[in-house]
Amino acid sequence: MIVNSNSRNAAVVTALAVALAAVWAPGASATTGGTAPGTTTTTPAPKPKPTPKPKPKPKPKPKPKQRFPINTDSYLTGVLVTQYWSVPERWFNGVKVMAPGLTKPHRVDWLYSASGVAMEGDGVGLDGVHVHWVQGGSWMSSTGVLGNYYWLNEGFWWTKKTKKVKAKVTYKLESGGWSNGKGVKWVAPRNVRFAKGQSRYLKPWASIAVDPRVIRFGSIVWVPAFRRWFCAQDTGGGIKGRHIDVYRPAPASQNSGNTYSGQKLHVLPPAAAKKKFPKWRCVH
Repeated sequence: MIVNSNSRNAAVVTALAVALAAVWAPGASATTGGTAPGTTTTTPAPKPKPTPKPKPKPKPKPKPKQRFPINTDSYLTGVLVTQYWSVPERWFNGVKVMAPGLTKPHRVDWLYSASGVAMEGDGVGLDGVHVHWVQGGSWMSSTGVLGNYYWLNEGFWWTKKTKKVKAKVTYKLESGGWSNGKGVKWVAPRNVRFAKGQSRYLKPWASIAVDPRVIRFGSIVWVPAFRRWFCAQDTGGGIKGRHIDVYRPAPASQNSGNTYSGQKLHVLPPAAAKKKFPKWRCVH
């Protein structure tokens, strides 16, 4: 059969059109970017977001340490409160002797012993007159060993020394006899000196002794145990750190006087004290 050229060309064009339609039709193979027949499209699940870690709580800032000596209106905790007084001569029993710096004789143990004026610094004589230690002397034991608090190294008698017995410190009793055996040698005072009057002005139930490295002299201090204000105007070798000593009249016996621990004091340093108590002269 003879086919003309036009008919043949038309057949070729038709075949090409069918082929192209098959390539671009929906449902073509995956190589053309479509989805194969009979399959479903799956959307990938989103990745879970990571759970944020809880922020650590900020550490509390440490409280600032209290600066010493106290220079602002503040409270001082954990304080030991003791009491002291001008030691009275009536508590002692020694014979009366003259002492450097004084014009009247006084009981020897009141002057020179470790519980008398030389240690306490201030005392009240039988006549009601104050006497205070000025300077001199070193402390020793009853057998003369220096550095032990029993008696000054002057103003006493030695007992007799033997090969078996050491000499001991003793003194005459006002009622007669001796305190620690009969004395055979008097050790006269050389370096110690006393004076009439108080070593500094102190008022009972109004003055306290403090450690000036903690509470400044001239500060006014509220002491809850006594429900009153006191003036910081004295100090002492045994008053260190959080410790105050309340000045009061001497009690009936040497073993009297109360002690309070763990006290909370209100401290007004000198500048704050003058504003709160302008008429109170708290002096050192």
